[in-house]
Amino acid sequence: MMQALKNALKARLGKFRFGKASMALIALAGFLIGYNSIAAYNAGQCEAQGMVPPPMPVTVSGGMCACCAPTPCPQPCEISGTASMAKNLIWNAFSELLENLTDTIPPAIGTDATGSPVTLGGGLDGYTGLQIDYMMEALLQRLNNTEKDMMAWWDTMWYYNLLPALKDMTNQINTASVHQVATHEDGMDVSHESKTNHTMEKAQVVAHETYTPSKKTCVAAGASGGLGRGREFGRHVRRAMEREVEDDGLNNKGSPGAPGVGAQHAVRNDIYETTFCDPDDNGGMNTCKGTPSLPNMDTRVNDLVYGNLTIPMDDPAKGADYATATKELVKNMVGDPAVDPLPASTLKTSAGIAGFMNRRVYMARYNAIRTVPMLGIGWRTPGTNIGSLVENLRKGAGVPVAEISKNPSYKEVLHAYMVDRFNSGDYANDLIGDQSKIEMEKLSINSFYLMQLRDYYELLERTALALAVQVSVMADKIQLPKTEMNRSLK
Repeated sequence: MMQALKNALKARLGKFRFGKASMALIALAGFLIGYNSIAAYNAGQCEAQGMVPPPMPVTVSGGMCACCAPTPCPQPCEISGTASMAKNLIWNAFSELLENLTDTIPPAIGTDATGSPVTLGGGLDGYTGLQIDYMMEALLQRLNNTEKDMMAWWDTMWYYNLLPALKDMTNQINTASVHQVATHEDGMDVSHESKTNHTMEKAQVVAHETYTPSKKTCVAAGASGGLGRGREFGRHVRRAMEREVEDDGLNNKGSPGAPGVGAQHAVRNDIYETTFCDPDDNGGMNTCKGTPSLPNMDTRVNDLVYGNLTIPMDDPAKGADYATATKELVKNMVGDPAVDPLPASTLKTSAGIAGFMNRRVYMARYNAIRTVPMLGIGWRTPGTNIGSLVENLRKGAGVPVAEISKNPSYKEVLHAYMVDRFNSGDYANDLIGDQSKIEMEKLSINSFYLMQLRDYYELLERTALALAVQVSVMADKIQLPKTEMNRSLK
């Protein structure tokens, strides 16, 4: 019986629209309440009632008998089959009710989005669904209108009330901010200007202390100009003396050594007798001409070179004699290159050509050796033209005026600046408590120190050249292997 009820209910529910089965559920609930309230067989009550909506009362009355007392009866109160009959009547009534809910009410007619009629379903379900659709449409329409009203209100509120007020407030804030920034910038400008002025003033003070030359710096700067001039003058003197000796060694036409060794020796002997001759030499038997101005000065290296920071070649009385003494001193130290000239016929022979070439080899080596003593002589050649500056430095150190040159050499200027001025006794007076002057002094001393290192390097170069000449002369004395020995070595 229950399975048949379920199948029938399932078939009826299939006619309802999806989602609109609430009414069927209500009917089913009412039916189950009434149906399940029917007294079972041998129940303690004699009748039962069930109400199924819509109102359709069903009354079941039990059979009348004499045993309806509370005491047990030997016979049942209902006639056999009464309960089954009541259930069938209830089922038929409920089935009829379901048919009325689904079939008897005409289908509901609605409209789609375009306004065309649409059949929504039959019975109470279709009607109820249509009404719900109308209700939802009205609700959504009202919600939409509410949203539009809120948007319109907000537009009015924004554009006519809030936005203008915000703009005015923004303008006021911007104006106040700009004014505040301007005020702050004015204060910062004043602060920066004060700091800049202070920095500039401090920089000016430092620059004045740093770049205002001290007395010693001025002395160094003045000496630097004369040093270059003195070096250049000494270099030209060395070149001139080298060419003069070269002319004698190669018998250059017009030179004192052009006729040969005899003529060259005669010239040198005449210079000796008039300039360097000492009557007491040679046992007092020397034949001197007149009164020589520089006796034996052509052999006195210490007196002529190392004893003079400036060789007085510019002395009005003896300057030429000192220059001659310098030339003769070098010849006496490294030799006289004078030789006899080769006849023209000899130069046409192989031996003559070889002899002339060997003479040139000798002159090259000879001049290389001469560069060592000539470098020191060139440094002591007058020509800087800063005599007053050097004189003040050397006089302060206690050097006699007679030993101070009026036109000092490169060597004398360096000596005055690097030695004599430290011996003045007041060297540090201008430096005490003045760091900038100390820095300048350090710079100038370093500059002169580098000059001395450069001079030392030049001297080493010439010494190495003289050593190379010595090695070459030694190599010439080594006998080379003969041709036969070379072949055997191969």
